[in-house]
Amino acid sequence: FVAHDGKVILRPTYDFVDDFSSSVAMVGRGDKISYIDIEGKLLMPFVWEDGMPFKRELAVVIKGDEMAVINKVGGVIIPSGYDNIYLDETSPILTERDGVYRFYSRVGKPLYGEYDRAIPFAFSRAVVGNGDTLSVISPKGERLHSGVYKDIRIISDTLMAIQDSVGLWSLSNMQGEILTKKKY
Repeated sequence: FVAHDGKVILRPTYDFVDDFSSSVAMVGRGDKISYIDIEGKLLMPFVWEDGMPFKRELAVVIKGDEMAVINKVGGVIIPSGYDNIYLDETSPILTERDGVYRFYSRVGKPLYGEYDRAIPFAFSRAVVGNGDTLSVISPKGERLHSGVYKDIRIISDTLMAIQDSVGLWSLSNMQGEILTKKKY
């Protein structure tokens, strides 16, 4: 790693080094990865096969076909066993295993219940569903709007696109009041 003035500040001894994210960089040695801090200190042993950049204090890691979430000291926040994990900087973590979706707090506490459909948080709203019913929820799990829909997409902090059971789309506010004529 080289500083802006060209001075070498860290000479890594790894097979690859990723960019820093949240003051941590992923490094590889052989077929395993780990993470280092900005001073080059290895934060945990090389046990994971792949990983994602840290999002604040957490990162998604992969071993075999399963995903987990760890913190910066290598502590497991959400254990291995998930097919997909959706992690951003601040929202609850969305996991999926065998078509069952569940949200977790950023310390690994299960939230809200299980769903057969879910879309990660955007604009502090997530879409969840069981059967034909879709709901928009807040990070606290409060149901903001529900109905029988094919799809809901959050497009801003005040608007969502709703696809009705026939397949036509309309724009709605977050209370579910239709703002446009159904189309397409």
